[in-house]
Amino acid sequence: MLSAVTIPQLMSLTVRAFFIKDLDPEIKDFILFVAHKKGLVDEQEEKTDYYYALMNDDLEKLIRTLTDNQKQASGLCACGCGRDPNGRGKYATAACRKKASRTLKRLKKEAA
Repeated sequence: MLSAVTIPQLMSLTVRAFFIKDLDPEIKDFILFVAHKKGLVDEQEEKTDYYYALMNDDLEKLIRTLTDNQKQASGLCACGCGRDPNGRGKYATAACRKKASRTLKRLKKEAA
């Protein structure tokens, strides 16, 4: 059964496990157990870099819907991963800068 669950589906379930307040504790524990096996969370149920790397706009919109926070908070990474950039930076990591760069290149290519 678990082998049929894809990583994007697991990311969606993990986001729901973190942000739905009245989720059954047994279901939440099972989702986080599977997420831990796939490397999305660590032993303390903290989000890993792999979790943030797989974060996309659809999941960010889902988080905003579940938390009733429709505006993007200021001070978060410009790529949309949800991490805090250091100091006055716009991006949290080099991977975030690369992700934004690839997106910009793709948009320019589609516009041409």
